[in-house]
Amino acid sequence: MSSTDLDGAVAAKNEGNDHFKQQNYTEATKCYSRALSLCPPPHPQAAVFLKNRAQCWINLHAYDKAVSDCAAALQISPSDIKTLYRHSQALEKTGKMVEAFRQVQVLLRIDPKKKEAVQMARRLTVELKKQAESMQSTDRMVQEMLAALSTPATPLEKQVKAAKNLAILSREVAGAEKIFAAGGATKLMGILESSSSPDLLNHTLQTLAGLCLGHRARAHAVLQTVSLERLSTLMASANSSVTSSAVSILKHAMLATTGEDTRSPPHPESALVTADTAVVVPVIQMLLLSLVSREISADARDFIVELLLRTLPQANLGEIFLREGLVARLLVLATETSGVKEGVVVRMSSDCHMNVSIALSTLHAALGNDKQKKKELQEKFCSNATGFVLGLLSEEEPREPDLWADGPRCPHPGCTGGRQRCVWGGVRAEESVEGCSFGGCGVSDGGGRGVGSRCVGQGSLSRG
Repeated sequence: MSSTDLDGAVAAKNEGNDHFKQQNYTEATKCYSRALSLCPPPHPQAAVFLKNRAQCWINLHAYDKAVSDCAAALQISPSDIKTLYRHSQALEKTGKMVEAFRQVQVLLRIDPKKKEAVQMARRLTVELKKQAESMQSTDRMVQEMLAALSTPATPLEKQVKAAKNLAILSREVAGAEKIFAAGGATKLMGILESSSSPDLLNHTLQTLAGLCLGHRARAHAVLQTVSLERLSTLMASANSSVTSSAVSILKHAMLATTGEDTRSPPHPESALVTADTAVVVPVIQMLLLSLVSREISADARDFIVELLLRTLPQANLGEIFLREGLVARLLVLATETSGVKEGVVVRMSSDCHMNVSIALSTLHAALGNDKQKKKELQEKFCSNATGFVLGLLSEEEPREPDLWADGPRCPHPGCTGGRQRCVWGGVRAEESVEGCSFGGCGVSDGGGRGVGSRCVGQGSLSRG
């Protein structure tokens, strides 16, 4: 660095000091930033610019930026009293009490008589003691509520109250950790299996959704504990709140998998494919089956489409949804008559067609970041859509590869029919077999009402 650059940096710092004295903190940060660009770390002067800018951030209540600047300054000058104190201040303001206490202890070892630091240490000691007592109280409360839910003799009203309190606790990081550590996921599964109370089921599902929120490992554990088959059944509940909460578990689990929720750092796009496909794909397959199911309500269908709109843009979920046949499932809904009335096979709200259109547009836009790959995936999207439409216009079986290709036995829980793949959810059945034995399929129960070979019970083709 030249002497000219250093002189310019010092001049910028002095200008920043003038702005600071006039309480013009935003302009001061710009000056200190200019000084840092001319005289960056690890030059000793950079520590001065950083700690000055940190004080501006504190005054502007931008505490995270202050923490970052102080940490960088301490890398250059680890014993600077002002920097240590400002770092402690910023850490305290961001709620990092333990780190703030440790930093102020370092400061007091260097300067035991600094009055402000002594006062901060006392204040933090009191706060940390309160937090410890609160954590112990939370532990006891979680144990008591889980015990109430696990005891069959507990009155329903008390169980509902316990589940509601757990749902509230699960929305906080510390609360979710306590519930999970106490075996909450496993204990709550018992409620999902045994209870018929909509309120109890709703709050229990909300708690499990809270455990999934922003935490990949917990989300995986919840999905392993609460089977997709059970969630599928709950999504078909006549109670809208139960349905919404069941869908929320899947939404938060998928977002945690991609690192999109704010509690966990983002993961690179490749992480989903290498680490989480085994978790995500079964969830997507179940969602697609439910999307066109006759068993779920119009509200439930809207909740699923809303989930699609929230998750499609994340990582490479759009590509996976495309591969699993989302285009055809959405087009099945697009061809259905809107409204809930007798004779309508797939119950839909008045907003469903509009939401389906938005979902198709969102999927098309979310297909890949690489230009060439995006082009290929969007061509596949168009091919899938064209194949579906041509299939509706033709008397022959459509040839859309994702929806009609031969494959393994039906993945739907409870289905024993189909030598290839059953018609449940809109996939092909062999001519010589009866088709899907699942009760929701129009082929097996005679409920399919369509033209020619099209089973509109699930918007699929049956040749049986």
